[in-house]
Amino acid sequence: MKITVDQIMSHRPCADYTRERVTELIGDGKTPREISALDIPAQDIVWELIYALCDASHEFAGWCALRAHYHARAARAAGANEFKIQIDYLVELLESC
Repeated sequence: MKITVDQIMSHRPCADYTRERVTELIGDGKTPREISALDIPAQDIVWELIYALCDASHEFAGWCALRAHYHARAARAAGANEFKIQIDYLVELLESC
């Protein structure tokens, strides 16, 4: 699964992510794992990966987002970095699509 500039722009990212900046980051498209390695804030990676799940399947995305939320809460309670846990979980889910 490749995520493209057009897909990201269709999600209406914040003003920091102009089409030009997204094109610089994504090029012809990136896999969820490649996006997870971008040098951008972790919450922005989570934002895009959740939208990618929505594109894959709205029902499945809702279930996955809820599972990621619960998983992150448990990890946070154990002292882990919440966004890193969410990113890893979302990448794993997207790779299984």
